[in-house]
Amino acid sequence: MTAIRPLSPETRHKIAQIKEALAKSDAPMHGYMTSLDQLDRSAKNDPTRDVSGPRVRVLDKIHDELMRALQRLGALDTGLRAQDDLRKALINSAAGYAAWSYALGSQNLREISAAQARVQTHFDKAADYGERGAANLERGI
Repeated sequence: MTAIRPLSPETRHKIAQIKEALAKSDAPMHGYMTSLDQLDRSAKNDPTRDVSGPRVRVLDKIHDELMRALQRLGALDTGLRAQDDLRKALINSAAGYAAWSYALGSQNLREISAAQARVQTHFDKAADYGERGAANLERGI
């Protein structure tokens, strides 16, 4: 069994930088997700109410926040594999939300179907990269 080496102070600092860059999006993202939940509940309580416009606006805000997080993460020069994995997770998440927003704005069933497939593909990739990035961040690589 291989012993786990403690992380160097430099590596711990790089990890802290990455976590700080991502944490700045926590509060805004929580607010946007809460808004989406409220819109979903409104639509369930009153099926005649059209929430697609407000939902598109929230999805666009989520996309914009993901891009800001990506920009903050990209400004770092940690050299850690975790940074690259998390960057790819953010890119795919942003693309997924953009595709979701596009699907809500379309009236063409073929376009909606294709957009829904893209949403799922991007979210699946984001989850994979996010899990890998989190594991690599934990290991300091």
